[in-house]
Amino acid sequence: IGEFLNLLKVKTIKSGKIKENCYVVYDSSDNGLIIDPGENRYEIANYINEKDINVLAIINTHAHYDHIGSVKYFQDSLKIPFYLHSLDERTLKSANLLKIIFEGEKSVSIPTIDIYIDKLEEDFLIDNMLVKVLHTPGHTPGSVSIILENYIFTGDTLMKGFFGRTDLPGGNKHDLVLSLKKLEKLSGNYVIYPGHGPKTILKNELARIRKFYEEIK
Repeated sequence: IGEFLNLLKVKTIKSGKIKENCYVVYDSSDNGLIIDPGENRYEIANYINEKDINVLAIINTHAHYDHIGSVKYFQDSLKIPFYLHSLDERTLKSANLLKIIFEGEKSVSIPTIDIYIDKLEEDFLIDNMLVKVLHTPGHTPGSVSIILENYIFTGDTLMKGFFGRTDLPGGNKHDLVLSLKKLEKLSGNYVIYPGHGPKTILKNELARIRKFYEEIK
């Protein structure tokens, strides 16, 4: 990838009881993406309007209910496509079942998938934004990590100090290990923007990743 330019701006907006991280990412021309829009649609919308961001697409790292709460709202109101890995289609369709189990509250609107990430090249353009997507299953079958410049949006695969749980439907500990090994091989001083918790640096998580491998052998 070479020298990172860091031209992108990233806004974190937390949503819901378990403080899911939504990210609004935009460039110097104010063209942007929404990654994992949770339930806090009003704060997300207010930020987009305040900064006058031209949102081009929604991309999700995975389809659990806390990450998709506002997808349909922005898909419909902004007339933009929703990108998701095809292996998370089942996770998407059963999102409200999981929400009832964990929160027992009102359901979220389930969006339709416009573009399957896995049908695209690993690197693709949205306008002038170069998007690289790594399939990183384990937390869910279709979990992905999204790379924009030197930022990696890892969803619930890798977070500061911990990893995504694998005991939910579709979770797989062996797959998670392989996904972490894929992230471990990346060269460069990447900033991790996770699905929950604060951002971190990939190199700071490497020792923890390797310890995890040893623990599950």
